[in-house]
Amino acid sequence: MIKNKSYIITILLGCVFATQAYASNKFKVDPSETCDYLVVHISKNILDDYNLLRDNIVMNNGISHGCHATLGDTQDCQFEQGNAYGPDATLSFKRKTDGQIATVRAQQNFCFWEAGSITVAPISGKWEYRTREGSYGSNRHGEVWLDQVSLNN
Repeated sequence: MIKNKSYIITILLGCVFATQAYASNKFKVDPSETCDYLVVHISKNILDDYNLLRDNIVMNNGISHGCHATLGDTQDCQFEQGNAYGPDATLSFKRKTDGQIATVRAQQNFCFWEAGSITVAPISGKWEYRTREGSYGSNRHGEVWLDQVSLNN
């Protein structure tokens, strides 16, 4: 009887930890129905050669809700506007082969005023990216897809 109870407790604890791991791989806030958010998608092409320096994400304005892995070995980072300013984040990537840093800044205007206009500004490296602006009227968050980066010295 005691063996069965410990077995059941072990299974329950395993379920709890598995649920927490799954939940930690999701955004805390669902951005799908509001223009207050900017989601930056980082491609597998970039992540094959570079590590995202999560501890070095600089929020010039707004709040970071973190980054998480997605299907297909990509990562998504979620940023929220704050204090009448849109989200404005600087992301840095360290090249795996030699440690050089590629940096890009993604900014979305406060969605109420500018309907979520997005600006992507490469700081170091040559970046290929796509954007989809947020929309106040459609309650749609903005998105940036970082497709490629190269550092040619």
